[in-house]
Amino acid sequence: MNRRIAARGIAIDNQGQIFCVRLKAYDNNKERHFWCLPGGSVDRHETLCDAVTREIIEETGVLPTLGALLYVHQFVAGRAEHLEFMFHITNFSDYQDIDISKASHADKEIADFGFVDPKKKVILPRFLSTEDITHRIINQEPTKIFSFLLRTA
Repeated sequence: MNRRIAARGIAIDNQGQIFCVRLKAYDNNKERHFWCLPGGSVDRHETLCDAVTREIIEETGVLPTLGALLYVHQFVAGRAEHLEFMFHITNFSDYQDIDISKASHADKEIADFGFVDPKKKVILPRFLSTEDITHRIINQEPTKIFSFLLRTA
């Protein structure tokens, strides 16, 4: 089984809405009808922080200010195990009025973007709809791990 490592950013506004993207169909992927965090694959020999910064700039044209590592998400999809690292993006207000023409990959990859209420829209991973992210940030809670792998003896 292959393993895909990704880094993502969580920008959350004062109303508890999360900045998300909805992806287009590209490179053998179907168009997505759900929202997800901006970010993507970590390149070989690239740090997690460099990867999330690069991916978010490619998708939005905005330089993220990285805060704490909030979540690690481990799951299987298709024939791959996925390991995703989710960082707090502290400059959320910079994402409220994006000039998408500054994003190098937006035309190809991004169908829509914006702040989304996790109680009203489907955001993946689903635990983002039930987690109190603001509380976790304010209280500087340790990184939380969500592992959805089937354990074998």
